[in-house]
Amino acid sequence: MRLVAFEANGPRCSVALADETGPFMDWSGELGNAVAGPMLSTLQSLLDACDWSLSSVEVFAACVGPGSFTGVKIAVTLAKTLAHSQGVSTVGVGTLDAMSADVRTADVLVCLLPAKAGHVYMGMYRQGKREGNLSMVSCDEALQTLAEAAKKPPVFVASPTEWDQLPLGCEQVGFSYPSAASVARVAVPLALRGEVTPAQALVPDYVASYSITRPKKPFGQR
Repeated sequence: MRLVAFEANGPRCSVALADETGPFMDWSGELGNAVAGPMLSTLQSLLDACDWSLSSVEVFAACVGPGSFTGVKIAVTLAKTLAHSQGVSTVGVGTLDAMSADVRTADVLVCLLPAKAGHVYMGMYRQGKREGNLSMVSCDEALQTLAEAAKKPPVFVASPTEWDQLPLGCEQVGFSYPSAASVARVAVPLALRGEVTPAQALVPDYVASYSITRPKKPFGQR
């Protein structure tokens, strides 16, 4: 199996190639506002380096959010456009699911991703499997959830921002956003199990509504 994964969060973005054993080649960098074009040229360079062609790729995966509104949209659009052009399938991977794949622990893991001011996206994982749905909560609510979970320690925390007041029994073990390689680690087993979607069905999952998705005033009242 040949899989290509995309991830973008603001100016930072990454591309990875993977086969049935997992990711084996990737690139990441900061590209400012010009992201999609350089990501495509980078993909071509990676394909050339391992003697793959675009037509030989069987699955395109993308980080579908939550996260940067524009970054998520770019990663999803690249994956679905290329998949549609080649007539192949896609896999969508949540940002927090990709973060959890970077932490190799069989214990309780809570992934926290910065959201709007004073809030985070939160997901809880036990033995590598997510429990329940992702949610956006206040930082105070997140700490309360951690304190409750820490009644049966240890509880590990993965977040790109440092938490310096974690409840007793909690330990932060991750300090970065996921990469395309993280996305590929989750996407490969899904693709091998046939848990794929048609290109047109791949959509962002922002978890919370973004005000940018609708005008603050109706156009007729401006």
